[in-house]
Amino acid sequence: MSRMIFRDALLVTLCALACACTHPSAPSAVSHIIKHIPQTPAPQPPTQCAPAREGAIPLAGQPRATLYIFTSDWCAACHRALQTITSAQSDLVQRAVTIEQVVIGQGQSCFDAARVASDAPFAYSVAPTTVQDQWGVRSTPTIWLVTPQQEAVLYIEGLPPWDTFLNAIEDALNVNATR
Repeated sequence: MSRMIFRDALLVTLCALACACTHPSAPSAVSHIIKHIPQTPAPQPPTQCAPAREGAIPLAGQPRATLYIFTSDWCAACHRALQTITSAQSDLVQRAVTIEQVVIGQGQSCFDAARVASDAPFAYSVAPTTVQDQWGVRSTPTIWLVTPQQEAVLYIEGLPPWDTFLNAIEDALNVNATR
């Protein structure tokens, strides 16, 4: 009997890890968290491993902000989030937002992160544990919106519905522009 309980608990845990704790369609009261952050200095950006690749839509002018998407290779929700953002990146480009994928849990080198980041066309970097801690990454996907003045203005865990996501970004950019 105890083996069955252990096996069931293990399966539930593995499923939770595969789906990530912020899986958008998970049956919970909170599938994502959105926090607008007024004038908060952002941690040092992770060192970029590679620039955007073929498939990324370039900005026409100066960026209003950078969207850092913290992902991990074991996170199914991260893969879905990257697919969604890749297919709808023109919405972010219209708002002059650049996108950078930050890979966690893959060692300390760009070589380690390259395999994971190959699915999306965005610039990518690697985040060792110290960088994850500085950015407050507790689960993946975690998304930060940072202005060119290195102010963090938006924090998102999970991936909310696309309209909610875009509205949160627009609100954060507009609040920042009025200061």
